Amino acid sequence: LEPLPEPGYLKIPEPVTQQLVRRPRERPSRAPQTQFILVPEPPRPEAEPTDAEADAPAPAPSPEEVEELPEYDPETRSRWVIPARGSVRFAVKFDSRRVGLTNASLCFEVVGAPSSEVALPCAGACAVPTINADPRNVFMSRVKNPSRPPKPPVMKRFVLSQNEYDFGPLLTWKTSAMKDDEGDKVKSNCDVLRMSNNGPFATTINLDFGREDTVFSVDEEVMELEAGETKDLQVWAFPTEVGEVKDTLYASVAQNPEPYAFALTCTGVEPVVEMEGPWSDADGVSEEESSVLLDFDRLLLGRSETR
Repeated sequence: LEPLPEPGYLKIPEPVTQQLVRRPRERPSRAPQTQFILVPEPPRPEAEPTDAEADAPAPAPSPEEVEELPEYDPETRSRWVIPARGSVRFAVKFDSRRVGLTNASLCFEVVGAPSSEVALPCAGACAVPTINADPRNVFMSRVKNPSRPPKPPVMKRFVLSQNEYDFGPLLTWKTSAMKDDEGDKVKSNCDVLRMSNNGPFATTINLDFGREDTVFSVDEEVMELEAGETKDLQVWAFPTEVGEVKDTLYASVAQNPEPYAFALTCTGVEPVVEMEGPWSDADGVSEEESSVLLDFDRLLLGRSETR
């Protein structure tokens, strides 16, 4: 028989503490946020001194008290280690590449505890300076379709079906030099357009035409408009040749990459007189008589006759 082991042969093991940890739930996928970015809080500006503090002489700081402010580095952050009962401050930077309103939610969660998620709703609006290019706002007079003979032609109207402004027929002998001296004679060569700033920013508008040899002109090539302001713009047309002339007025708004275009047209004409009578129809008129325009034959003195 084997002898029994001594009581101290098998030692009691040291106590061991174990913990049962559940596997965290799978983290849901999220769309990347490209327009709202988390950055460190920028340094706060110093408060403006009151009148009493401004009048009092400021004490000269000692070299030991002078501390340089850290440079603001807008580094993107998305993870922090926060001590117990601690806090962090951050800023949200909005950077959009398209015009319009953007809404998004920035979600914050504790590592290992996805159920503790907190959402921060964010909204931002991106806009550029604009003007109201609606024909109902720019042009005072409008028609749906151009007129056809025997009706008189369209004069100084915006034709909606053709999306262009028509000055109508204009005499070719009139020149732009007559604007100052003989303004009454060139009223038909001018019309007023309205430029309205319907954007949230003050803006500068540069006006130009598409053709270098254009017959159109404006009184102001540069206009400055405050937000919500409207100004009148005088546009002139002086055709030099007989026939239709077309051009485009471009309004380039500062800080806006898309220019506004307004189509313009006018027709150069010269005075023409036509006479009709027996000579215009050869029926019943001999060759000898066709060369005679009006022959009153013999008349008594002091009498008149009309033909």
